[in-house]
Amino acid sequence: MAFVYPYFLAALGLLAIPIIIHLFNFRRYKTVYFTNVRFLKNVNDETTNRSKLKHLLVLASRLLAFIFLVLAFAQPYIPVADAGAKKGEAKIISIYLDNSFSMNAASEEEPLFQLGKKKVQDIVNAYSEDTKFQLVTNDFEPRQQRLASKDDIKSRLDEIELTPVVKQLNEVSAFQKNLLQQYEGQKLIYWISDFQKNITDAVFDSTYQYYCIPLQAVKQQNLFIDSCWLEKPVLFVNEPNRLFFKIGNAGNEDVQNVRVTMSINDQIKALADATVPAKSFVVDTMSFSIQEYGWLKMKVFINDFPVTFDDQYYLTFKTNELIKVLAVNQQQESNFLKALFLEQPNYALDNVNSTALDANKLNQYNLVILNNLNTIEASVAAALENYMKNGGTVLVFPGATADVTSYDKFFSITGANEISERSEGQNEVSYLNENSELFSDVFEKIPQNLSLPKVKLYYTFLKKTRSNEQVILGMKNNASFLSQYNFSGGKLLVCASPLNKDYSDFPVHAIFVPLLYKMAVSTSAKLKTSYILGKDNQIEIVDENASAEAIYKIRNATTEWIPGQRNLSNRVFLNLDNQFKQAGFFEAVNEKKQRSEWVALNFNRQESQLETFSKEELEEKFSFDNVKILDALNTNFTEVVQQIDRGIALWKVCIILALISLAAEVLLLRFLA
Repeated sequence: MAFVYPYFLAALGLLAIPIIIHLFNFRRYKTVYFTNVRFLKNVNDETTNRSKLKHLLVLASRLLAFIFLVLAFAQPYIPVADAGAKKGEAKIISIYLDNSFSMNAASEEEPLFQLGKKKVQDIVNAYSEDTKFQLVTNDFEPRQQRLASKDDIKSRLDEIELTPVVKQLNEVSAFQKNLLQQYEGQKLIYWISDFQKNITDAVFDSTYQYYCIPLQAVKQQNLFIDSCWLEKPVLFVNEPNRLFFKIGNAGNEDVQNVRVTMSINDQIKALADATVPAKSFVVDTMSFSIQEYGWLKMKVFINDFPVTFDDQYYLTFKTNELIKVLAVNQQQESNFLKALFLEQPNYALDNVNSTALDANKLNQYNLVILNNLNTIEASVAAALENYMKNGGTVLVFPGATADVTSYDKFFSITGANEISERSEGQNEVSYLNENSELFSDVFEKIPQNLSLPKVKLYYTFLKKTRSNEQVILGMKNNASFLSQYNFSGGKLLVCASPLNKDYSDFPVHAIFVPLLYKMAVSTSAKLKTSYILGKDNQIEIVDENASAEAIYKIRNATTEWIPGQRNLSNRVFLNLDNQFKQAGFFEAVNEKKQRSEWVALNFNRQESQLETFSKEELEEKFSFDNVKILDALNTNFTEVVQQIDRGIALWKVCIILALISLAAEVLLLRFLA
């Protein structure tokens, strides 16, 4: 047995006082006058013996009461084998409080997050004033890598709020150990969380003692919008489109006829009712059309309580007035391209001779097509290289008598495979890359006997070991007919045959039309319509007036940030970090307050799955000697932690024994004559 405050034991010296009082009281005699003392002789002997016994018992009870009272102040305890620091050894307590959105679920009396804060206070109160603490949340703030006192931790609790940031327990453990390993002494780790099954993936360090405190919600029910996307990613005015939305049910009960609402620029455009079975997802659609140009802020939402962070999904789009295509010719213009683009009201085709190409105007085009050039001049190659660095897309149809040297110089700059030889003879396309983005939304299902283009003249290419070539269409002899290369933010597409039906039937084939349309809109469609906080690391925006010195901000009606940023030509990359804790629509502007682009930020849906581990399941999952699961429902949690720290406390037992001793004294004085 040991004592928390052993100096109180000095008060046991005061036990001499009642002993002395009782001894002197025994020596006092009182003369009683009586007419016949002879009759009282026997009674007197008996009364004296009983009086002595009574006084001794009263003395013992008073001494015991005083002893137990002193012991209660000294706070005795029985040390536990793995608890308590060695004498003179420092003690560091690291506490992790889960402040993710799932902690907003309700317990029997209050939200889990508020209950978790109380548990932190109970843990802190259980330790002495000289103990140092680390308080960790999902935000991983720099100050959480410094030790703090009890008072600092208590004041910091009021500042902690729910956050969209989701952390795996492995990440939390690594963050805690990064600080703890810098110090010597006893180190304990507490985890306070709802222990969702999708984040509870922990590896425990045997050099630390872990205590898990699971908080359980009363009802695990949550309906949420998981994701949304458009059938046609490029929007045109008055063109019908469909929104696909995926809605999930994390609860144990089916949900009937939940109302899903879609608004665009704060105006409701479509409604839908969905029935979602328990523990499953449902994908449904809503049709709509746009009647205005410019940026569109789309919001898809439901009403669901008590977990509401995932009830809205935000997307941003920009309607296109025209998709502009430029054909660079060396001889005659292509009738195939004219027939393809000029008849479409949403597309515009311009033709220019290669000798008159204006490099400064290329950025206004979505797609640049090299139409049967026999030679790629150095000035044209340089202009196209810069255009692709700015995110542009170039499609190459080589001339029938192409200057291989000039083509290879251009291909070597862009990282494309160089020409090996010019081949004539019958061949045909036999391979179609279903995974290419150019074929997304083109076929509902690709037929097994799909007819593909036939080829009479084509160029074969040398295969580079480090080429990023993606074959879109391939021929029977394993040669590429159409390949795609990524180059510095842009794309280069190379066809093996000239754009002429004398050399292939590709220009008149049915697959020609959707392929070129998709190439033309790929620049407009590749910017993301939404970003996920905690998952997407950066925002990409397009600003034709971007400069290396410009400073960009992200703002909405109430807040404004200056994020970390990197400029690459007309592309600006803004870093997303923990300072972004709001979902919704945000405007990306430069320092001159000129609007550049709208972006949509959404909360991570990882927290939407509310399935958690119970105390019993955690005990089975974490069955290690250095891991203990504590009952969060214990009414006196501070005492539980004190037992972890000091062992089994006996001061309450001492108080009870002191009261029993006093009661015994009262009974002796009352009933023992």
